[in-house]
Amino acid sequence: MTVRPGSRPLPPTADNESITPPHTSAQVPAARQPAPASMAERAAARSRPPTVTQQASVTVVWRAVVLISAVTLFININTAWRPEAPFDRRATVAFILGFAGILACAVLAVTVRRAAAMRRVEFGVLGLAVLLYGAELPHLFPVTGRRYAGDEGTLTELAGRALRHGTDPYTLSWPQAFYGRESGITTTLSGHVVSRYEYPPMTAILNAVAGPFTRNLPVAAFVAISLLVVTAIVMFFLLPSPWRTAAPMICLGLGLYAGPARRGATTIDALPLLMLAVYRWTSIGSSGRLGRAGWLSAACLGLAAATQQLTWFLAPFLIIGIYLVRRADRSARDSAILMGRYTAIAVAAFAIVNIPFAVWNFGAWLRGVTAPLTEGAVPFGQGIVAISYYLRGGSGALSFFNYAALLFAAALLISFVLFFRYLGPALAILPWTIFFFSTRAQETYYFLFIVLFAITLLTTDRAAIERAHQPGGRLRQRLRLDSTARLLTVAAVFAPAAACVLIAIGTTQPLRLSVAPPAAGPDEPINALVVTATNTSGHAIRPHFALSSSSNMSRAWRVATGPRTLQPGATATYVINPPFPRATRVASARTVLRVFSADPGTLSSALVTAGTRG
Repeated sequence: MTVRPGSRPLPPTADNESITPPHTSAQVPAARQPAPASMAERAAARSRPPTVTQQASVTVVWRAVVLISAVTLFININTAWRPEAPFDRRATVAFILGFAGILACAVLAVTVRRAAAMRRVEFGVLGLAVLLYGAELPHLFPVTGRRYAGDEGTLTELAGRALRHGTDPYTLSWPQAFYGRESGITTTLSGHVVSRYEYPPMTAILNAVAGPFTRNLPVAAFVAISLLVVTAIVMFFLLPSPWRTAAPMICLGLGLYAGPARRGATTIDALPLLMLAVYRWTSIGSSGRLGRAGWLSAACLGLAAATQQLTWFLAPFLIIGIYLVRRADRSARDSAILMGRYTAIAVAAFAIVNIPFAVWNFGAWLRGVTAPLTEGAVPFGQGIVAISYYLRGGSGALSFFNYAALLFAAALLISFVLFFRYLGPALAILPWTIFFFSTRAQETYYFLFIVLFAITLLTTDRAAIERAHQPGGRLRQRLRLDSTARLLTVAAVFAPAAACVLIAIGTTQPLRLSVAPPAAGPDEPINALVVTATNTSGHAIRPHFALSSSSNMSRAWRVATGPRTLQPGATATYVINPPFPRATRVASARTVLRVFSADPGTLSSALVTAGTRG
């Protein structure tokens, strides 16, 4: 566009401004303009808006990110205002100030013209997010009733309390903590309720340290919420400026983490460590040595592995990714040495936390940290297992879902190596797809790691991945494999996992069930159910009974009469009672009886229809 002499240049708008980050556009030198000769001309020049080249660019993408991040903070006000406003004056004042601040940030996000001003708006959004989250604390920390909605926070707090009193938490069990509860617990296929601490020791240590300072608040929730705020602040400074307000939006604004943090989710305790581990991972070892960044990343990876078992699935992808990126400009030996040092530091950090507990009682420690992988929890979640759980009503081969997850993990890691230039950018996403095939595929396995998705997307050097070493490249060139052959190769790698999924879904439920209508009307208490079960499989089944009227399953009911083991082809009648000496209810016409067994892993279902009195 040509500008006529004496005409006023257009100010930057969404139509004419660049979509480049401000730090790149700010490097363009401003056009030199002749100095006005008279005072009138100088005054007129001061009144003119600055030209696009006279100021650091504030792009429409930058404005959009800040605006969206600001308005998502309304979610906190919406969820906490009504229950807290009548009882907490400080929270009410904070919400009023927060409401005004959100509106102000929204206006400024679309009006400010200078990059320095927009950066101040970014800090304002972060401050508002922390303020509103702090004002919501009374809502997050209930002072009456149950301290946690799930068992994770309960067990973590009890483990921290035991550790604070000098007792090994892996040797204890707390079944009394879940007496009377039929929701928010984890039941195994053997009919037991998980009542032991089954996480690496870092979370127990954090709870032990924080316990004396929480003033009778739920300790595990306090630790998780505090670390979530820390994650938001650190992520804010790690992200480049146009995107940094995504940190308070993801961590605090959208409300995704509020429920898990209130439940004391141990995954949130590992988030800040994992975030530092994957931050700019493609630059680790670029100078030929790990350097401070490499040491920090490796140490954080090891400490995260000592906090939550889910980190174990990310570690091989990260280590292999670093090796392949460095292998592009270094020998195999040098790259292997670099990867070995990184792995050694991570293992050392993991060992420093775990060795005291392993020495304390090795068997109890090993059972505790590996239990989630071996205990066989009942099916739950939105993965492939939902086909058997919701659509088919059961499966006679539940174990094959876990076999499929293991085989899929191996196939995914092989594909990650062979097609690294394509899959490398998804390094922080791929590990969690493994759980889509397991019997436990709950949503928190996925959305709790959105922080890592954003960090790797916005700080990874894609050019380094594009030029990374590609194993098997020469072989593909010699064999001249076309795209069809590559697809067939990938299909062959994933075929065993697919076969296991088909077996798990295709195997019908082993028990044919008939439930006598309870002697109670709909929504009325019942004290017993009569179930007739026929074992149509070729295996002996030791059944455990539970009810389900939603995605969750109750704890196992008590068997009053009926054989403990049902032989192949046998039919038996069971009278089952609620798990506690009190009546329960058939909540709706969709209440389902779930019958499960551990060896072999099976699930059978039948609809429970409430009868009528008379």
